[in-house]
Amino acid sequence: NNSFKLHDWMPWQASDPKMQVSYAGPAEGRGATTRWLSEGDMGVGSAEIIESIPNERTKTKLVYEKPMAMEQTSEMILTPEGEG
Repeated sequence: NNSFKLHDWMPWQASDPKMQVSYAGPAEGRGATTRWLSEGDMGVGSAEIIESIPNERTKTKLVYEKPMAMEQTSEMILTPEGEG
């Protein structure tokens, strides 16, 4: 789907250009999920938005299946600066 911008900002994609990426759930906001499958350094895992407040914050649940099994939550907080 060309509407997804993952490849525009995903800095580690260069480590495996053959990585397969799929999407599930809504196109944005809570429940939007990205899943990746890489035979390189990225391994297998997913990222699901579990909280989204537009222009304020996003919480993401990251699940790594391979090469290690691990779960973690990541939070991005946006802070207005100047006029933006």
